[in-house]
Amino acid sequence: MNARWRAGGGRNFPRTRVAESLVPTYGEGMSAFAAALWRRLAAIVSTAACIGTIQAVATVSCTVAVAHPAGVSPALANSPTLASSFSWVFERPGFDAAWAQTVGDPSVVIAVVDTGVDPTADLQGALLPGYNFNDDNSQTDDPVGHGTEVASLIAARAGTGIGVTGACGRCSLLPVRVSGPDGSASVTTIASGIVWAADHGARVINISLVTSQPSQVLADAVTYAQRKGALIVAAAGNEGIASTDYPAALPGVLSVEATMQTDKPYTFSNHGGSVTIAAPGCAIVSTTGGSYTSACGTSVSAPLVAGAAGLLFAAHPTATADQVASALEQGADRVGDTRFGRLNVTRSLQLLGSSAATPSPRQSHASSKFARRAF
Repeated sequence: MNARWRAGGGRNFPRTRVAESLVPTYGEGMSAFAAALWRRLAAIVSTAACIGTIQAVATVSCTVAVAHPAGVSPALANSPTLASSFSWVFERPGFDAAWAQTVGDPSVVIAVVDTGVDPTADLQGALLPGYNFNDDNSQTDDPVGHGTEVASLIAARAGTGIGVTGACGRCSLLPVRVSGPDGSASVTTIASGIVWAADHGARVINISLVTSQPSQVLADAVTYAQRKGALIVAAAGNEGIASTDYPAALPGVLSVEATMQTDKPYTFSNHGGSVTIAAPGCAIVSTTGGSYTSACGTSVSAPLVAGAAGLLFAAHPTATADQVASALEQGADRVGDTRFGRLNVTRSLQLLGSSAATPSPRQSHASSKFARRAF
Protein backbone atom coordinates (compact mmCIF):
# COMPACT_ATOMS: atom_id res chain seq x y z
CA MET A 1 0.00 0.00 0.00
CA ASN A 2 1.13 3.55 -0.64
CA ALA A 3 0.87 6.45 1.76
CA ARG A 4 1.91 10.06 1.35
CA TRP A 5 2.57 11.99 4.53
CA ARG A 6 2.22 15.71 4.95
CA ALA A 7 5.08 17.61 6.48
CA GLY A 8 5.58 17.56 10.21
CA GLY A 9 8.17 16.39 12.65
CA GLY A 10 9.29 15.81 16.16
CA ARG A 11 9.49 12.82 18.46
CA ASN A 12 6.33 13.88 20.25
CA PHE A 13 4.22 12.43 17.44
CA PRO A 14 2.19 15.54 16.47
CA ARG A 15 -1.18 15.02 14.84
CA THR A 16 -0.36 16.93 11.68
CA ARG A 17 0.43 14.01 9.39
CA VAL A 18 -2.41 12.51 7.44
CA ALA A 19 -2.27 9.59 5.04
CA GLU A 20 -3.76 11.10 1.90
CA SER A 21 -3.81 7.93 -0.18
CA LEU A 22 -4.02 4.54 1.44
CA VAL A 23 -5.62 1.53 -0.20
CA PRO A 24 -5.46 -1.64 1.91
CA THR A 25 -5.63 -5.11 0.48
CA TYR A 26 -6.70 -8.26 2.22
CA GLY A 27 -6.81 -12.02 1.70
CA GLU A 28 -9.50 -14.35 0.46
CA GLY A 29 -12.18 -16.00 2.54
CA MET A 30 -13.09 -13.18 4.92
CA SER A 31 -16.54 -12.90 6.40
CA ALA A 32 -19.13 -10.56 4.91
CA PHE A 33 -18.66 -8.25 7.90
CA ALA A 34 -14.88 -8.16 7.40
CA ALA A 35 -15.23 -7.64 3.66
CA ALA A 36 -17.59 -4.72 4.17
CA LEU A 37 -15.23 -3.25 6.73
CA TRP A 38 -12.25 -3.64 4.44
CA ARG A 39 -14.00 -1.86 1.58
CA ARG A 40 -14.45 1.14 3.85
CA LEU A 41 -10.84 1.38 4.95
CA ALA A 42 -9.61 3.15 1.83
CA ALA A 43 -12.35 5.76 1.99
CA ILE A 44 -11.98 7.02 5.54
CA VAL A 45 -8.95 9.06 6.47
CA SER A 46 -8.22 10.58 9.87
CA THR A 47 -5.23 11.05 12.11
CA ALA A 48 -3.84 9.28 15.12
CA ALA A 49 -0.77 9.79 17.23
CA CYS A 50 1.38 7.68 19.46
CA ILE A 51 0.96 8.64 23.08
CA GLY A 52 3.41 8.32 25.91
CA THR A 53 6.49 10.00 24.54
CA ILE A 54 9.63 7.96 25.00
CA GLN A 55 11.94 10.92 25.24
CA ALA A 56 13.01 12.64 28.42
CA VAL A 57 10.78 11.75 31.32
CA ALA A 58 10.42 15.45 32.03
CA THR A 59 8.43 15.74 28.80
CA VAL A 60 5.46 14.35 30.67
CA SER A 61 6.21 15.85 34.08
CA CYS A 62 7.45 12.65 35.65
CA THR A 63 10.55 12.60 37.82
CA VAL A 64 12.08 9.20 38.46
CA ALA A 65 15.50 7.67 39.03
CA VAL A 66 16.85 5.95 35.94
CA ALA A 67 20.37 5.01 36.96
CA HIS A 68 19.63 1.29 36.69
CA PRO A 69 17.27 -0.14 34.09
CA ALA A 70 14.42 -1.93 35.83
CA GLY A 71 10.98 -3.23 35.21
CA VAL A 72 10.62 -6.21 37.47
CA SER A 73 10.56 -7.00 41.16
CA PRO A 74 13.39 -9.08 42.67
CA ALA A 75 11.12 -12.12 42.43
CA LEU A 76 11.74 -12.46 38.70
CA ALA A 77 14.51 -9.97 38.07
CA ASN A 78 16.71 -11.11 35.21
CA SER A 79 19.69 -9.36 36.75
CA PRO A 80 20.43 -7.99 40.24
CA THR A 81 21.45 -4.68 38.65
CA LEU A 82 17.84 -4.11 37.62
CA ALA A 83 16.59 -3.54 41.17
CA SER A 84 15.69 0.13 41.59
CA SER A 85 12.87 2.45 42.53
CA PHE A 86 10.90 1.11 39.56
CA SER A 87 10.20 -2.22 41.25
CA TRP A 88 6.86 -0.81 42.45
CA VAL A 89 5.62 -0.77 38.86
CA PHE A 90 5.15 -4.54 38.99
CA GLU A 91 4.81 -4.99 42.75
CA ARG A 92 1.96 -2.58 43.39
CA PRO A 93 -0.45 -4.14 40.85
CA GLY A 94 0.28 -7.60 42.32
CA PHE A 95 2.38 -9.11 39.54
CA ASP A 96 4.71 -10.76 42.11
CA ALA A 97 2.06 -13.08 43.51
CA ALA A 98 0.50 -13.56 40.09
CA TRP A 99 3.83 -14.72 38.65
CA ALA A 100 3.94 -17.44 41.32
CA GLN A 101 0.87 -18.89 39.56
CA THR A 102 1.74 -18.17 35.92
CA VAL A 103 4.18 -16.17 33.83
CA GLY A 104 2.08 -16.67 30.74
CA ASP A 105 2.03 -19.22 27.94
CA PRO A 106 3.14 -19.06 24.29
CA SER A 107 -0.37 -20.07 23.23
CA VAL A 108 -1.61 -16.67 24.42
CA VAL A 109 -1.05 -14.19 21.60
CA ILE A 110 -0.95 -10.47 22.39
CA ALA A 111 -0.92 -8.13 19.41
CA VAL A 112 0.98 -4.85 19.53
CA VAL A 113 -0.68 -2.48 17.04
CA ASP A 114 1.94 0.24 16.99
CA THR A 115 5.10 1.48 15.26
CA GLY A 116 6.55 -2.02 14.85
CA VAL A 117 8.64 -4.15 17.19
CA ASP A 118 12.39 -4.73 17.01
CA PRO A 119 13.66 -8.21 17.94
CA THR A 120 15.71 -7.04 20.92
CA ALA A 121 17.45 -9.52 23.22
CA ASP A 122 14.63 -9.10 25.76
CA LEU A 123 12.08 -10.24 23.17
CA GLN A 124 13.94 -13.24 21.72
CA GLY A 125 11.46 -16.10 21.42
CA ALA A 126 8.47 -13.84 21.94
CA LEU A 127 7.80 -12.55 18.43
CA LEU A 128 5.50 -14.20 15.90
CA PRO A 129 5.50 -13.23 12.22
CA GLY A 130 3.58 -9.99 11.91
CA TYR A 131 2.60 -7.47 9.27
CA ASN A 132 3.58 -3.96 8.21
CA PHE A 133 0.54 -2.04 6.96
CA ASN A 134 2.56 1.06 6.19
CA ASP A 135 4.80 -0.67 3.63
CA ASP A 136 2.50 -3.58 2.81
CA ASN A 137 5.01 -6.28 3.72
CA SER A 138 6.03 -8.54 6.58
CA GLN A 139 8.91 -6.37 7.81
CA THR A 140 7.79 -5.22 11.26
CA ASP A 141 11.01 -3.63 12.52
CA ASP A 142 10.43 -0.46 14.53
CA PRO A 143 11.90 2.80 13.12
CA VAL A 144 10.51 4.84 16.00
CA GLY A 145 11.05 2.78 19.16
CA HIS A 146 7.60 3.25 20.64
CA GLY A 147 6.21 -0.17 19.70
CA THR A 148 9.33 -1.97 20.92
CA GLU A 149 9.07 -0.27 24.29
CA VAL A 150 5.38 -1.15 24.56
CA ALA A 151 6.19 -4.76 23.61
CA SER A 152 8.88 -5.07 26.27
CA LEU A 153 6.38 -4.10 28.96
CA ILE A 154 4.03 -6.81 27.75
CA ALA A 155 6.28 -9.79 27.12
CA ALA A 156 10.01 -9.26 27.58
CA ARG A 157 11.23 -12.76 28.39
CA ALA A 158 11.28 -13.92 32.00
CA GLY A 159 14.29 -15.63 33.54
CA THR A 160 16.75 -15.09 30.70
CA GLY A 161 19.38 -13.15 32.61
CA ILE A 162 18.98 -10.33 30.09
CA GLY A 163 17.47 -6.89 30.59
CA VAL A 164 13.91 -6.49 31.80
CA THR A 165 10.93 -8.78 32.20
CA GLY A 166 7.47 -8.00 30.88
CA ALA A 167 4.13 -8.51 32.56
CA CYS A 168 3.49 -11.77 30.65
CA GLY A 169 6.99 -13.10 30.17
CA ARG A 170 5.96 -16.31 28.38
CA CYS A 171 3.21 -14.92 26.17
CA SER A 172 3.65 -14.54 22.41
CA LEU A 173 3.74 -11.16 20.68
CA LEU A 174 2.14 -10.40 17.33
CA PRO A 175 3.76 -7.23 15.93
CA VAL A 176 1.48 -5.13 13.72
CA ARG A 177 3.11 -2.00 12.35
CA VAL A 178 0.61 0.68 11.39
CA SER A 179 2.75 3.82 11.44
CA GLY A 180 5.09 5.57 9.08
CA PRO A 181 8.76 6.17 9.92
CA ASP A 182 7.78 9.36 11.77
CA GLY A 183 5.55 7.47 14.22
CA SER A 184 2.17 8.77 13.09
CA ALA A 185 -0.58 6.69 11.53
CA SER A 186 -3.94 7.05 9.89
CA VAL A 187 -7.04 5.57 11.46
CA THR A 188 -7.33 3.54 8.27
CA THR A 189 -4.10 1.66 8.93
CA ILE A 190 -4.89 1.24 12.61
CA ALA A 191 -8.25 -0.32 11.72
CA SER A 192 -6.52 -2.59 9.21
CA GLY A 193 -4.07 -3.69 11.87
CA ILE A 194 -6.79 -4.46 14.40
CA VAL A 195 -8.71 -6.63 11.94
CA TRP A 196 -5.55 -8.45 10.86
CA ALA A 197 -4.53 -9.12 14.47
CA ALA A 198 -7.96 -10.56 15.28
CA ASP A 199 -7.82 -12.78 12.21
CA HIS A 200 -4.38 -14.06 13.22
CA GLY A 201 -5.23 -15.34 16.66
CA ALA A 202 -4.73 -12.40 19.02
CA ARG A 203 -6.45 -12.98 22.37
CA VAL A 204 -5.44 -9.46 23.47
CA ILE A 205 -4.82 -6.42 21.26
CA ASN A 206 -2.87 -3.54 22.79
CA ILE A 207 -3.35 -0.12 21.20
CA SER A 208 -1.11 2.58 22.66
CA LEU A 209 -2.28 4.99 19.96
CA VAL A 210 -4.83 7.75 20.21
CA THR A 211 -6.99 10.01 18.12
CA SER A 212 -9.24 12.70 19.56
CA GLN A 213 -11.99 12.20 17.00
CA PRO A 214 -14.41 9.28 16.67
CA SER A 215 -14.14 7.17 13.54
CA GLN A 216 -16.70 4.69 12.29
CA VAL A 217 -14.08 2.57 10.54
CA LEU A 218 -12.09 2.33 13.77
CA ALA A 219 -15.24 1.44 15.71
CA ASP A 220 -16.10 -1.24 13.15
CA ALA A 221 -12.62 -2.73 13.38
CA VAL A 222 -12.85 -2.91 17.18
CA THR A 223 -16.29 -4.52 16.95
CA TYR A 224 -14.95 -7.06 14.47
CA ALA A 225 -12.05 -7.99 16.76
CA GLN A 226 -14.39 -8.31 19.74
CA ARG A 227 -16.66 -10.61 17.75
CA LYS A 228 -13.60 -12.74 17.04
CA GLY A 229 -13.02 -13.05 20.79
CA ALA A 230 -10.21 -10.52 21.28
CA LEU A 231 -9.91 -8.24 24.27
CA ILE A 232 -8.95 -4.68 23.27
CA VAL A 233 -6.79 -2.69 25.70
CA ALA A 234 -6.10 0.94 24.84
CA ALA A 235 -4.35 3.92 26.36
CA ALA A 236 -6.71 6.65 27.58
CA GLY A 237 -4.58 9.52 26.30
CA ASN A 238 -1.96 11.98 27.53
CA GLU A 239 -3.83 15.28 27.47
CA GLY A 240 -4.37 15.51 31.22
CA ILE A 241 -8.16 15.85 30.86
CA ALA A 242 -11.07 14.12 32.56
CA SER A 243 -12.05 12.24 29.44
CA THR A 244 -10.94 9.42 27.14
CA ASP A 245 -9.62 9.46 23.59
CA TYR A 246 -10.25 6.86 20.87
CA PRO A 247 -10.14 3.92 20.50
CA ALA A 248 -10.11 3.75 24.30
CA ALA A 249 -13.55 5.40 24.43
CA LEU A 250 -15.18 2.79 22.21
CA PRO A 251 -17.67 0.27 23.63
CA GLY A 252 -16.11 -2.73 25.34
CA VAL A 253 -12.53 -1.42 25.22
CA LEU A 254 -10.49 -1.53 28.43
CA SER A 255 -9.19 2.04 28.68
CA VAL A 256 -6.19 2.66 30.93
CA GLU A 257 -5.07 5.65 33.00
CA ALA A 258 -1.46 6.22 34.10
CA THR A 259 -0.93 6.48 37.87
CA MET A 260 1.88 7.12 40.32
CA GLN A 261 2.99 4.94 43.23
CA THR A 262 0.47 6.84 45.35
CA ASP A 263 -2.31 5.74 42.97
CA LYS A 264 -2.93 9.31 41.91
CA PRO A 265 -2.99 9.96 38.15
CA TYR A 266 0.04 11.57 36.60
CA THR A 267 -0.72 15.12 35.52
CA PHE A 268 -0.28 14.17 31.86
CA SER A 269 -2.79 11.31 31.98
CA ASN A 270 -6.39 11.43 30.85
CA HIS A 271 -8.32 10.36 33.90
CA GLY A 272 -11.60 10.07 35.76
CA GLY A 273 -14.73 7.96 35.68
CA SER A 274 -14.70 7.68 31.90
CA VAL A 275 -11.54 5.53 32.16
CA THR A 276 -11.92 1.84 32.97
CA ILE A 277 -8.84 1.06 35.04
CA ALA A 278 -5.48 2.48 36.14
CA ALA A 279 -1.96 1.06 36.05
CA PRO A 280 1.54 2.45 36.72
CA GLY A 281 2.49 5.10 34.18
CA CYS A 282 6.30 5.26 34.31
CA ALA A 283 8.77 2.41 33.82
CA ILE A 284 12.06 1.33 32.33
CA VAL A 285 11.68 -0.35 28.96
CA SER A 286 13.77 -2.10 26.36
CA THR A 287 14.15 -0.07 23.19
CA THR A 288 15.66 -0.29 19.72
CA GLY A 289 19.38 -0.94 19.55
CA GLY A 290 19.34 -3.11 22.66
CA SER A 291 19.37 -0.23 25.12
CA TYR A 292 16.99 0.82 27.89
CA THR A 293 15.18 4.06 28.51
CA SER A 294 12.71 5.67 30.86
CA ALA A 295 9.16 5.89 29.56
CA CYS A 296 6.08 7.61 30.92
CA GLY A 297 2.55 7.85 29.60
CA THR A 298 -0.62 5.88 29.18
CA SER A 299 1.41 4.02 26.54
CA VAL A 300 3.16 2.47 29.56
CA SER A 301 0.05 1.70 31.61
CA ALA A 302 -1.94 0.07 28.78
CA PRO A 303 0.59 -2.70 28.00
CA LEU A 304 0.79 -3.57 31.69
CA VAL A 305 -2.95 -4.24 31.63
CA ALA A 306 -2.61 -6.10 28.32
CA GLY A 307 0.09 -8.28 29.88
CA ALA A 308 -2.11 -8.88 32.91
CA ALA A 309 -4.90 -10.01 30.59
CA GLY A 310 -2.41 -12.40 29.00
CA LEU A 311 -1.67 -13.93 32.41
CA LEU A 312 -5.39 -14.50 33.00
CA PHE A 313 -5.82 -16.16 29.61
CA ALA A 314 -2.77 -18.34 30.30
CA ALA A 315 -4.12 -19.48 33.66
CA HIS A 316 -7.64 -20.02 32.28
CA PRO A 317 -7.40 -20.89 28.57
CA THR A 318 -11.15 -21.35 28.13
CA ALA A 319 -12.03 -17.94 29.56
CA THR A 320 -13.72 -15.46 27.24
CA ALA A 321 -12.57 -11.91 26.65
CA ASP A 322 -15.56 -10.61 28.62
CA GLN A 323 -14.72 -12.86 31.56
CA VAL A 324 -11.10 -11.72 31.60
CA ALA A 325 -12.11 -8.06 31.28
CA SER A 326 -14.62 -8.41 34.12
CA ALA A 327 -12.03 -10.13 36.32
CA LEU A 328 -9.61 -7.26 35.73
CA GLU A 329 -12.33 -4.72 36.50
CA GLN A 330 -13.78 -6.46 39.55
CA GLY A 331 -10.35 -7.38 40.89
CA ALA A 332 -9.01 -3.83 40.79
CA ASP A 333 -8.18 -2.04 44.04
CA ARG A 334 -10.80 0.62 44.62
CA VAL A 335 -8.41 3.54 44.69
CA GLY A 336 -7.96 6.55 42.46
CA ASP A 337 -10.54 8.13 40.18
CA THR A 338 -11.16 5.56 37.42
CA ARG A 339 -14.39 3.61 37.19
CA PHE A 340 -12.95 0.42 38.70
CA GLY A 341 -9.66 1.45 40.34
CA ARG A 342 -6.06 0.36 39.96
CA LEU A 343 -5.03 -2.97 38.46
CA ASN A 344 -4.61 -5.88 40.90
CA VAL A 345 -3.53 -8.93 38.91
CA THR A 346 -3.47 -11.33 41.85
CA ARG A 347 -7.05 -10.64 42.86
CA SER A 348 -8.18 -10.79 39.24
CA LEU A 349 -6.64 -14.26 38.88
CA GLN A 350 -8.43 -15.37 42.01
CA LEU A 351 -11.76 -14.05 40.79
CA LEU A 352 -11.45 -15.73 37.42
CA GLY A 353 -10.42 -18.99 39.07
CA SER A 354 -13.39 -18.97 41.39
CA SER A 355 -15.79 -18.12 38.55
CA ALA A 356 -16.66 -15.00 40.50
CA ALA A 357 -15.94 -12.75 37.56
CA THR A 358 -19.38 -12.66 36.04
CA PRO A 359 -19.19 -10.77 32.76
CA SER A 360 -20.31 -7.20 33.35
CA PRO A 361 -22.60 -5.35 30.93
CA ARG A 362 -19.61 -4.11 28.96
CA GLN A 363 -21.53 -2.56 26.10
CA SER A 364 -23.65 -0.37 28.35
CA HIS A 365 -20.61 0.53 30.47
CA ALA A 366 -18.63 1.55 27.43
CA SER A 367 -21.55 3.40 25.94
CA SER A 368 -21.72 5.61 29.02
CA LYS A 369 -18.04 6.45 28.52
CA PHE A 370 -18.73 7.29 24.90
CA ALA A 371 -21.61 9.59 25.86
CA ARG A 372 -19.60 11.66 28.26
CA ARG A 373 -16.70 12.12 25.87
CA ALA A 374 -16.27 15.89 25.26
CA PHE A 375 -14.94 17.14 21.90
